[in-house]
Amino acid sequence: MPGSKKLIKLMIDIGGVVKQSVAGLGNSYKSEQLLSKLVAIVTNLKPRKIFGVESEVMMLAALHGSNILSSTPTSK
Repeated sequence: MPGSKKLIKLMIDIGGVVKQSVAGLGNSYKSEQLLSKLVAIVTNLKPRKIFGVESEVMMLAALHGSNILSSTPTSK
């Protein structure tokens, strides 16, 4: 995201519907590292503009020391 060191814009496919998210993961991930990765998201949020870009969903993540880790679902 221009003007921000930690924000990245993500396009997330939710079963054939693509939603846009602005996430503060830029210090921990490059957007290319998240390509084709399964992530947990919250979809029932009111869209809001961040740095002039609409964010429709929120990706779940956790802080581990100084690292941000994306929440990745697993299947059994």
